[in-house]
Amino acid sequence: MSQPGREQMLVFEIAEDVFALPVADVVEVLDAEALRSIPSVPRTVAGVIPHHGDVLPVVERSILFERDELRPCEPHGGRQFLVVGDRRNSVSCLGFAVDRVCGLEVLDAEEPREAGGAEVSSAPTPSREVRTREGRPAHWIETRHLMERAREVIEAAQCGTERNG
Repeated sequence: MSQPGREQMLVFEIAEDVFALPVADVVEVLDAEALRSIPSVPRTVAGVIPHHGDVLPVVERSILFERDELRPCEPHGGRQFLVVGDRRNSVSCLGFAVDRVCGLEVLDAEEPREAGGAEVSSAPTPSREVRTREGRPAHWIETRHLMERAREVIEAAQCGTERNG
């Protein structure tokens, strides 16, 4: 249960970075086997995942998190997928690959400072630096910013502005 100034977050890793999303916006965690490729789709979309009768886009994490060095998503790649939706704003869901789900933590939301220092410089969209229980720096990502970035990526893919290559 969250306390004033604190929020329960799902903590996960992508490459060497640690991220945190409000647990209220994490709909589900799926295994990598759920990813289905779609031929001739722009490289910004890794594929789709079935989710309770719907088909959700999986945004390529190197594009979503603006990290060219990340390996592309692959079915059976040993990763997990987070299904995320901004429930506060009734926004649709999307999926993206993570290397490891670390668990749930209640993190301090007081006095956030903008990410961008040497420790957490690879943040996608606006984020705040927080510390996990172990003292590791983590990117606290606002779900609405992540969803906005994903929407931009998907719209660009639909318009054909990003091509495989």
